[in-house]
Amino acid sequence: MLPPLKKFGSSVDMGLVVALNTANNKEFSGSANPSISDGQNNASAVELSNYPNPFNPTTTIYYRIPKDGKVDIKVFDALGREVKTLVNENKTAGKYSIEFDASHLASGIYFYSIHAGEYSAVKKMILLK
Repeated sequence: MLPPLKKFGSSVDMGLVVALNTANNKEFSGSANPSISDGQNNASAVELSNYPNPFNPTTTIYYRIPKDGKVDIKVFDALGREVKTLVNENKTAGKYSIEFDASHLASGIYFYSIHAGEYSAVKKMILLK
């Protein structure tokens, strides 16, 4: 659990905590590159990245899941409100990608999360218009 927030005077601080809590405080080993690794280094973790970042108005989210199962990928705004569900279905283990179109959204920081079985991760992306 994250420590309580000190008063920073910003609702963005609380939004960040909400988005990060969405990941259930699980450890994550992700790839900084736009493509996902072949999984030989850490085959038991979910991997998640997006490219380009910052983006306008679309970005591609790349992810790898180590086991078959239900996968949820959601996008949240800086206040922790869900903006869009990108994936909500059963997937086989492997590498995938999905395009996120944010043309209807305002510029700002957004978070995207993945839940795949017992694994989860949260990443940040920036929309610049």
